[in-house]
Amino acid sequence: MIKNVLKWIRTPNIGHLKNELAEVIVVILFVKFLGVVFVNIDNLKWEIPLPPVSILLLAFIFKFK
Repeated sequence: MIKNVLKWIRTPNIGHLKNELAEVIVVILFVKFLGVVFVNIDNLKWEIPLPPVSILLLAFIFKFK
């Protein structure tokens, strides 16, 4: 068995992998939100803050889980 292949991708357990994936999803959602804000900077509406609120809720859920 080859042990040195993909050494950087090893995870201690599935929970650690799930947390890493959750962090990536939160970052992607935040970047997407910033893109929407920068495109609509002159015409901001009340719907714009909904994604960051959901991102914060997801982050708190994963942090305190």
